[in-house]
Formats: sequence, C-alpha cells, structure tokens
Amino acid sequence: MIITKEQFEQDILTLAKFIGQEKTYNVFIETHVPGLPRIVEMIAYELFLIQFDYRYCSEELYDSYRNLLDYSIELRNNGFVNFK
Repeated sequence: MIITKEQFEQDILTLAKFIGQEKTYNVFIETHVPGLPRIVEMIAYELFLIQFDYRYCSEELYDSYRNLLDYSIELRNNGFVNFK
C-alpha cells in the first residue's frame, strides 16, 4: 500500500466516526483485537448496512474508503498487506 499502517488506522477511525462507532473501533485498533483484517471486514459490513455511497461524501471520507478498498484488494490478491 502507498500509506503507512498508522495512516490506515486513522482512515478506519474516520469511517468509524462517520457511522458513530469511533470509540469502539479505537479500542479495537489499540488492543489489536480482533486483528486488522477482521476490523476492516467489520467496518465494511457496517458501511454496507447504512448503504454508504462514496459518490456523495467528503473527499476525506472518500480517501478513507478508497484506502479500505485498496487494503481489501491487496489482502485478497496476496494474502498479506505491505504498508509503506
């Protein structure tokens, strides 16, 4: 990926704030439980539930969404993710 792990974690928190779950995801990231791939899966599912539409959001939110998508694609294709 073209970003650092810390930047990606901030992207997760940006999306979590959008859905009103920032504190929960902050705890997940700080404790590393249940693990980054599972956290990404959980936030993606929650975005699906609220019918998130990337076409009608702020640029910051879109960038966070795009990084989440890039992470998922790299994980699926390689089985792991290399951060910057």
